Amino acid sequence: MIEEGTSRKTKPTVLDIFCGAGGMSLGFKEAGCQILGGIDQNCYAIDTHHKNFPTARLKLAPQDIRDLHDLDQLCLNPGEVDILVGGPPCQVFSRVGIGKMRKLGRDLESDHRNYLYTELVRFVAKIPDEKSSFKSKTDS
Repeated sequence: MIEEGTSRKTKPTVLDIFCGAGGMSLGFKEAGCQILGGIDQNCYAIDTHHKNFPTARLKLAPQDIRDLHDLDQLCLNPGEVDILVGGPPCQVFSRVGIGKMRKLGRDLESDHRNYLYTELVRFVAKIPDEKSSFKSKTDS
């Protein structure tokens, strides 16, 4: 018997922001979690994530996380997300990425990817009681 106020879910649920093809999602799936879906602006990445996680409830179109103002836009039920994970683009933080950008004459300070991690933080702050995981490269 499930007591009042306890979850009926058998597995923790995961929403993957900056999902790419689903590397972090796969790790959480292998750890016994249920993948709700992923968010990414790259159409090929999202398509691959959908193929890698065919049972995910959310089959989202590619979208820029900066345009997603609230998780309510995803039609999630309150408390449906147990774990929020994300690995923002690392090009502006990795040694190789920084070197390539300098070689191409691009301004590191104005690259929007410098600030995408704040989008993950923004969503972590909006979902009470969820767990979060953040992947970042530092010196590769």
